[in-house]
Amino acid sequence: MELASEMMRLLGTRRRLSVSRVHVSRYPKGSGATSSSSSSLDLPYRIAVETIHAGMVELPELSFSLDGGGAYGQGGLDVKAAAASADLLGQGPGKLSAHVSGPFNKASAMVTLDALGMMARGDGVVDLNALSGDLHFAVDQPAHAGVSASHLDLKIIGNADNATVHADIAGLKLPGSKPELLGADPVTLDVHYQPSATPALSAHAVTGVGELSVEGAVPSDKLALAYHLSVPRIEAFTPDAAGKADLAGRVDGAVGALDVTAHLLSDLKAGGVTSAVTGDIDAHGVPDAPTGHAVLNGAYQGEPVALEVNVALGPDHQPVVTIADARFAGIVGKGVLTAAADGGLPSGYLDVDAARLPSPATAGSAKAHVEIGRDGASPVVNFTAEMNRAAMSGLSVGKATLTGRVADPAGSTPAGPQNVTDVMVDGKWLMRERTLLSLDEEKIMDEAER
Repeated sequence: MELASEMMRLLGTRRRLSVSRVHVSRYPKGSGATSSSSSSLDLPYRIAVETIHAGMVELPELSFSLDGGGAYGQGGLDVKAAAASADLLGQGPGKLSAHVSGPFNKASAMVTLDALGMMARGDGVVDLNALSGDLHFAVDQPAHAGVSASHLDLKIIGNADNATVHADIAGLKLPGSKPELLGADPVTLDVHYQPSATPALSAHAVTGVGELSVEGAVPSDKLALAYHLSVPRIEAFTPDAAGKADLAGRVDGAVGALDVTAHLLSDLKAGGVTSAVTGDIDAHGVPDAPTGHAVLNGAYQGEPVALEVNVALGPDHQPVVTIADARFAGIVGKGVLTAAADGGLPSGYLDVDAARLPSPATAGSAKAHVEIGRDGASPVVNFTAEMNRAAMSGLSVGKATLTGRVADPAGSTPAGPQNVTDVMVDGKWLMRERTLLSLDEEKIMDEAER
């Protein structure tokens, strides 16, 4: 009963543990299984267990023997186990077999796992006295939660005081628009963990597109980590730019209410022009109740870039994002957006003012005002756009105003010309509430049908 209780505690489960049959046999006298030493462990027995059920896991072939005959450190054991389950650890069908044999202070271990569509094989040496080990695992086709690889080599060295893990990953694929991003080159990962009174962690990952280092304390209640991400080839992420970027900062606090800082340094080359961009983020309460401040300054394609954003919590504790300043290529933007409680479209407004139109094929200026609200339970977007002294493709307009309303923009009806309700050109209304004012719509339709 005590063994079953301890196994359940280690497995982190309250599932029922049952054993069908246990065989206990005593070795014959003279087998060397006894000792006169006061510090020795005398276990002249062989114990064999036929079948164990632990929740959804069945262990059909579990047998082991413990041989004394000397000091505990010189004792030995031989444990063989095989497990099969239709739902191994909640991850689908799988089979597990293991064999540990030899003296307690230097036992050899072999493990085989066939589950989740992958095959894993492991071997090494364990010291049960010092609770230490040196193990190597090779895994073919590992996959979990959308992440997969063609092969994984894992080496684990550790004891009760610290553990070191080295991993070599080939053919890594990640979810997203660029699943092959990290698969062209091998990925290496080194992790060192110290489970002391204040557990400490250090990790270093090297990929074909960059390196990531994390170091600090990881107690159960709070984190205190410093990180550094280096990307020497921006072109691996986008064909429109080249250069390098460095991101460094800290993550501190309780999970769910983290303080996050970040400092960005980058040199970007786009359109034949090399520019520097710097940025800083100071956030709090991440991710449950985020607040903070972010700034970005520099240039891109020879044009100045600036961004200043503040995040606060509104009366209903929803994040409120204030875009205090956003500038690029003569375009200035400002606005305030409040996150929706249902995760839908935020509410608020955006103002955009372009002193000059960005396309070389156009001339003039433009500005727009967008308001996002709700009509009952459905989001509604109202917008007004105005162009002044605009010229494009041989067409010249002194002033043109376009107003529109988009009902339920996230719904099944796409935004398009059908959403435009009013049109003004050179100060004159041409259409109001979808009714043409300067043209006889009925006459035109009658002539078109003839």
